[in-house]
Amino acid sequence: MKTVKNILFLIVLLAMILPAAQKEWKLVNEPTLNGDFLENEQPEFSWTGFYNGSFQTASDAWLEQHIGFHNTLVRLRNQLDYSLFNKPNAEGIVLGKESFVFEYDYISELTGRDFMGYSFIDEKLRRLKYVQHYLKTTKDIDLVLVFMPGKASFYSEYLPDKYLEKKPDSTNYAVYLSEMKKRNIRYIDLNNYFHEFKKETLYPMFPKYGTHWSIYGMSRAAHVWLDSIEQFRGRKLNDFSTDSLYFSTTPLRTDYDGGKALNLLINISKEKFTYPYYVFGHDSSRYKPKVLVIGDSFYWNIFNAGIPNNLFANEAFWYYNRKVYPEFYTHPKYTNELNLKEEVEQKDLIFIMVTERFLNIFDWKLIDQLYSLYTPEYIKEPLYDKINDIVSAPEWFGNVLKKALARGLTPGQALFVDATYMYRSENTYDYMIRYGLGLFEKQLSGSRITRRRLTEKAQKENRPFDEVLTEEARYMFFKQHPDMYRQYQRIKEKELFISNDAALHDSVIMLAEKYYCKPAHMIFYQARLMVEEEDALK
Repeated sequence: MKTVKNILFLIVLLAMILPAAQKEWKLVNEPTLNGDFLENEQPEFSWTGFYNGSFQTASDAWLEQHIGFHNTLVRLRNQLDYSLFNKPNAEGIVLGKESFVFEYDYISELTGRDFMGYSFIDEKLRRLKYVQHYLKTTKDIDLVLVFMPGKASFYSEYLPDKYLEKKPDSTNYAVYLSEMKKRNIRYIDLNNYFHEFKKETLYPMFPKYGTHWSIYGMSRAAHVWLDSIEQFRGRKLNDFSTDSLYFSTTPLRTDYDGGKALNLLINISKEKFTYPYYVFGHDSSRYKPKVLVIGDSFYWNIFNAGIPNNLFANEAFWYYNRKVYPEFYTHPKYTNELNLKEEVEQKDLIFIMVTERFLNIFDWKLIDQLYSLYTPEYIKEPLYDKINDIVSAPEWFGNVLKKALARGLTPGQALFVDATYMYRSENTYDYMIRYGLGLFEKQLSGSRITRRRLTEKAQKENRPFDEVLTEEARYMFFKQHPDMYRQYQRIKEKELFISNDAALHDSVIMLAEKYYCKPAHMIFYQARLMVEEEDALK
């Protein structure tokens, strides 16, 4: 019995001493954890912090991260949770049936939880259509959107049932695809290609524990992409062959990135991976185009396969339309440091490659930047721009989605509410001369007491309710913002003038068609310009 107690005492003593010894002398070289982690800083002591408890709290957080064997202990906890409870301790990771690893953002798109709404998509595609047409007809540059595949839709049969209980009314992918077909906007649908090829392939297009397409899946898609380039330009590229395959139980590159994100003690992959041998032709008479790709991490497998290096005249890749590669490898370089016009007009083809998870962002604002570059300065849609800003900030967008769910709104409706608040707060004058009357009408009709009063007034005076509502809204608008009201009225008068002058109206509509604007928007732009020109002459 005494021996057992001594052994237990020794185990407890080692458990207390070894972490401290590891922290001080690094007895064992621990592998780092995968993923992005916020590093806690060691707090500085202060009596104020000591008395209010903030010093102790910060010290606990720092010690927890810097205790000896921290990474191993984290992996041990994760392994136990995974093995015993099928629970992943990795942000954004969802475990599906048969332990398939998914990223939640792809599920969010598949289930319509981040659907941007028809209004936003309409404006985005109007701009895309204009830029695509302008670059092709004036510069002979092909700008093409590429729908990249997503694992959640490809392997939806392995998703947890709770995500498939209700079929979404709309998804970004479905609406974008349908509208692009109607508007004759050029695109490549690798997502659909994956679904079609799934029926005949013997090899996985997505690995079980990977979140990106498999290396094999990428190689199949690359052929489709390269064939499309030849069709767009009417010229032959150098050959690219992936006919020879080899098999391995060791995953390469991104084929186990989802498993790595789990930070387990044991490699759980038991897959057989398929890898192609890349063979490139080197015929100097073949076409080598200048290509720019704007995309997400899916493009890295194409980039690292050497396809741009061997088949194109350059390797330009703008990661999230932010980091510029390959230059970023040697020194930080960002797209906001570039002359966008020069960079674009030096290319033969521009591809926006977007996976399902980023269809809410769509193009990382590239189309909007190009549209602004090639259209008159007066064409501005602040509400649309504010929505773009929200979607481009992941944490903010996440909060909007939560609010939408809590209030029973669609994501598009919730985005409109937040964007309207931002626009009105940051530029009240601009907002009011455009939407002021509608704002007051909404406020009045939204109050039950006011609505009852106005209803009674309308009945008493035998007038339509809407007429009484607008009259009251005009009075409130003028009373609270007289200068803004006068400007609003002047613009409305110019809009009416444009509508009543057939020749002028037709010319404005032609401008709208030229820049793929909504006619009502172009009429507003022109009316406002007329008012501003009058003011400039005073």
